[in-house]
Amino acid sequence: MKRNSLHLIKKIILMLLTLFGVSNCDRIIDNAALAYGMPHADFTIKGKITDEDEKPIENIKIAIERDTTISDSVGNYSITITDMFDDKLLVSYIDDDNENGNFATRDSNIDMTNIKFKGGDGDWYDGAATETINIILNEVDKNEKDSIN
Repeated sequence: MKRNSLHLIKKIILMLLTLFGVSNCDRIIDNAALAYGMPHADFTIKGKITDEDEKPIENIKIAIERDTTISDSVGNYSITITDMFDDKLLVSYIDDDNENGNFATRDSNIDMTNIKFKGGDGDWYDGAATETINIILNEVDKNEKDSIN
């Protein structure tokens, strides 16, 4: 009797663990290890931010989803994100401090379907890719910028 009740408890625990997605990852099926995770890749965007006269602009915030960086004193920037990418990636270039003038925010959509990732492991990691995007920001009147924001 005691043995049957322990067997029943083990089955119930196993069913609950399976229901909540807990399993044994050490099993091998057809020479392929089972793994948990999600597809992801490293994507780097770099470039230079200038004004209409090709003068570099520093302290421009570059925002991609949750990640941000700031352009340096010669307008260069580089940001790497690791994520599972959709077809389009929105990149925003934002003048937060107005230190170098008043520049309009610019959004750029990157078509991720044409990006070639290299060095993936054949499982969840798709590899890495780098794109160079140089941006020209337009200077705007401070009052015009305040009304936009």
